[in-house]
Amino acid sequence: MKKYTVQILSERCKGCGLCREVCSRQVPENSGCFNRHGYEYFRAAQTEDCVGCRRCLMVCPDFSIELTETGGA
Repeated sequence: MKKYTVQILSERCKGCGLCREVCSRQVPENSGCFNRHGYEYFRAAQTEDCVGCRRCLMVCPDFSIELTETGGA
């Protein structure tokens, strides 16, 4: 099984939550912190659960998500 690393760029994220809505593995979660623009951004948690479906990338209006294949079979 392939493995992926998910990173949500906090300075770009506006906290809309679309990534959370489409993620069946619930990788994105609210950070409880605010970026310098005043938005409560999301962060990637439990990235080991990511299956690489890329749904989060397709719905993010801010292009704040990076998905990288890190190995696996």
